[in-house]
Amino acid sequence: MKIRRKIIMFIGMLMVVLVSFGEVSKEKTEEMDRVLSDISFSLETKHYKDLEIDDNFSKNVLKNYLDTLDYNHQYFMADEVDTIYKKWGTQLDDDFLNGNSKVAFEIYDIYKNAVKRVIKYQTKLLG
Repeated sequence: MKIRRKIIMFIGMLMVVLVSFGEVSKEKTEEMDRVLSDISFSLETKHYKDLEIDDNFSKNVLKNYLDTLDYNHQYFMADEVDTIYKKWGTQLDDDFLNGNSKVAFEIYDIYKNAVKRVIKYQTKLLG
């Protein structure tokens, strides 16, 4: 179980790294998609723990990704988190297997907007 948790944490952090470079060229996006596909294939076929990339795995990766982005839980609002889980909670596993990193970028865009909202609010309080 510890290995599974470490792998899920690694994938969550990988998603943060992949999307944290701002605007990414089409070639880089395609490269990231290939990396995700290769990782998911390796986890399912070559890992000694016989990991299943399924909806449960997807939910765990999503939780880790959100916790990594907003570790103090000060940016995302509860309704944003609920929407993210409803929209993508069981989709990440399929995207992983298909080498699609689009969802990570969409969630990161929501995060960037949340950070801007909080900064604007804090600036207003100070001003």
